[in-house]
Amino acid sequence: MIIATILLCVADAYLTLAILDRGGMEMNPFMRVLLETDVHIFFAVKYILTALCLILALTHKRFVVFRFLNGNHIL
Repeated sequence: MIIATILLCVADAYLTLAILDRGGMEMNPFMRVLLETDVHIFFAVKYILTALCLILALTHKRFVVFRFLNGNHIL
């Protein structure tokens, strides 16, 4: 699941760039600023944010929220 999520993140970044090349527009203001700055920074931040969130979710998979929802349910 983790590897699939990372691969989908990379595919999302690639497809976003392909759509932008065809005249599309990034709707996320944070990512739009990164894209206007540098494509490599956009990709790195997108990948790092996804990886950090996955690591956080994985390390808290036994953490219980609301007495019935645990990290495994979220993953």
